[in-house]
Amino acid sequence: MRKKIIFFTFIFSLFSCETWDYFNTDEFDYGTNNYNVNIFIDGGISSQYINHVLYLTKPGSYIDNSKQEPVKNARVYIVCENDTFNYELVEYDWREYEQQFFELETPYYQSIEKFSAIPGKQYVLYVEYNNKLYSAADLAPEATDFKYDEIPLPYKNENPNESYSDDNGNIRPAALDLSVKKHHFGFPYSCVYLWAEKENISDSDNFITSIYAKSYAHQFADVQGVFANINYYTHFIGGDVSIKDTAVTILQTISAGYYNYLRQGFNETDWKESTFATISGNLPTNVSEGGAGFFYVSDLFKKEIIIEDLLNYDLN
Repeated sequence: MRKKIIFFTFIFSLFSCETWDYFNTDEFDYGTNNYNVNIFIDGGISSQYINHVLYLTKPGSYIDNSKQEPVKNARVYIVCENDTFNYELVEYDWREYEQQFFELETPYYQSIEKFSAIPGKQYVLYVEYNNKLYSAADLAPEATDFKYDEIPLPYKNENPNESYSDDNGNIRPAALDLSVKKHHFGFPYSCVYLWAEKENISDSDNFITSIYAKSYAHQFADVQGVFANINYYTHFIGGDVSIKDTAVTILQTISAGYYNYLRQGFNETDWKESTFATISGNLPTNVSEGGAGFFYVSDLFKKEIIIEDLLNYDLN
């Protein structure tokens, strides 16, 4: 009897090890004013031949919901061996239907020329700001072809509740509903899969930033992620989409350092309500001189499949 009591006490303690203390938050300082972080870097480059984008902001308070202030007076460039790629600040964009420029809500830095990152080569980002030279380096593992029966597939909703308007303005029920589950565990290596309907993207779009249906394939069965209390899904195909239409799948490779950065971020967001939740003190970074954030380099492999063929797989 005593052994049974000890056993159940142990099991109860496992499912009670949430590390958040909801009743003693006054002792924590959620602001960043006490830290020597002057800049936050968000963005990276990929093997896609485009004008790449970086966001540079000043740090803000953890509990302040106001937008972070953008950094507008920095010199930004990337170096790889003998090549240098310069960036420029973009504050305004052309609004075609109004035939005028409008001010962006979130300014960003964009490479002046299009280029594509070569997998296996190290790229170093340099940011000159406030008399400091920040740097961050990363390299991308090579992306190779994949089989659809070996990757995390979308989820098919057998009873779609969305509706759409046909060409005559009539409201009709959705005939197809495919959603992507955000986190999957136990794969050969950690990477990201991007899903989109082909007609919704073009090769001139930045795939990583414009496609929001993403599946993160985790190499290990992360305890905090596996026991998360909430699963996140992103709808990406529905409405009047025909099974003869085409879905696009893009494999995005990520370095071990960038995966660690993403994983710690998930610990503080998607997985924070997990039974085994732990919150790190600070997110890891590859930015020097006390900067924060992460500069990543990714290789992409794009593949297309007819939706009818995709439905032949077990989408559950």
